[in-house]
Amino acid sequence: PSPFAPGDLVHITGRIVVGAPGRDAGVGRVTSVNPAAGTVDVKYVVGGRARHVAWSDARPVDLDGGRKRGHVPTNFLLPSEPEWRAPPPDRKIPRKREAAARP
Repeated sequence: PSPFAPGDLVHITGRIVVGAPGRDAGVGRVTSVNPAAGTVDVKYVVGGRARHVAWSDARPVDLDGGRKRGHVPTNFLLPSEPEWRAPPPDRKIPRKREAAARP
């Protein structure tokens, strides 16, 4: 079984081969997987492609940093409030010009 699937976000490590130009490295999305050869094809986020990248050169990208998302409350009422009530209307504060024009 392949550790990657098409559409997965991966980080490709720099693959340097003596006597050959440096290979691309960075974050990309898997476009195809070849389980028989143990390689993936990647389209980089910033542009460009890499073909036949060994699984050992690819690492899955963890977008949430290993942290679980905390609970997001959907009920914004206080426990003592049984139902929602509109806030009281704000007092209108007269402007200085309006206050000066009044007799």
